[in-house]
Amino acid sequence: MDVLRPNLVWVDGACYRVSHSQQAAHQDEDPEDFIRGDEDTETEEVMSSAVKIEEWKGKYKAELDIPSALYGFLIGRKGNSLRLVRDNTGCKVTVPKGAGPRSKPATVEVIGEQRRAVVRACNMLLMSADRGRQTLAPSHFIAVRLTTQHVQNRMETFKKSALEVAAESRGVRPELFQDGRRLHLTLVMATLLSESERTAFCRALNNHADELRGMLPPSGLSLRVRQLDIMNDDESEARVVFARVHEGDGSGAMQRLADRCMEIAYATGLSKKEYDHVKLHCTVMNVSFLVKNMDESSPEYAKLRKSTFDATAIMKELKEFDFGTVKVEQLEVVQRHTPAEDGFYLPIGAVSLGPAPAAEA
Repeated sequence: MDVLRPNLVWVDGACYRVSHSQQAAHQDEDPEDFIRGDEDTETEEVMSSAVKIEEWKGKYKAELDIPSALYGFLIGRKGNSLRLVRDNTGCKVTVPKGAGPRSKPATVEVIGEQRRAVVRACNMLLMSADRGRQTLAPSHFIAVRLTTQHVQNRMETFKKSALEVAAESRGVRPELFQDGRRLHLTLVMATLLSESERTAFCRALNNHADELRGMLPPSGLSLRVRQLDIMNDDESEARVVFARVHEGDGSGAMQRLADRCMEIAYATGLSKKEYDHVKLHCTVMNVSFLVKNMDESSPEYAKLRKSTFDATAIMKELKEFDFGTVKVEQLEVVQRHTPAEDGFYLPIGAVSLGPAPAAEA
């Protein structure tokens, strides 16, 4: 890292510079690793409007809506992270032991003698929560369904053909193939750890519904799923085989729509931006499918999760395979690893890409 141009992280309106030793964040890091620049300036005490600080019994109090899955990151190993917040601000910080009743979701409580101290404690806690979120696996994603009956039928044809041409190939087995009912295009992943986060994420997408619809051509958008490729350079050591997703009219609208969805998701703070552009593809074979119903603590899980297969014959004989065309009708926010009744991923929200609904008279 260039010390004259340090990495900056914004959390709820506060700017932090990130020390070099902090780049690989994990639960045991201390909040001290995040050094607040120019702490004596007035702007350092600005708190996000999402956090309300109020006078309470002659002191100041704030309640942070932080998902219980992140509590461990607030506390740290042997309570070290939480102790540092208390020692550096003088505030009393109470982290709930559980998620709390549905009628009153649990919150992290911060109480201090000075408002400035409460703001600082909140900022440190929010930073710890944000670092922790970055280490967790995504729980949801924005998807475009590619599950017309024709595409599902073609997926079955591809599976049968691939198993035939790769009958003698190492590691190729039926469990590697995606369920035709779950074929999709992933636009962006998100880590949504509470009902309030799921609601906020879906609301953010819907707030841009008109903008997203306006990015499509008047006739709508059709996608053609064809041509196989792999995620690495060695076909004999493949982990993922995917089909490319092409725009029917070549307008670039799907790419612009996907990239805009990524920007919207990233702005919520609930999604990690890993790429400048979304790769338009549909996974049809993946070694992760081998372990989807296995205990993660089992030795077999670790072995299969790191395994590869020889896709050389498949790529040679079926590279130009055509799965068909799909008309894009909506974007869905769905939960990973959780099937719905129709076999697709369980949706928690959606944005229609058809004409905007007419306003009521």
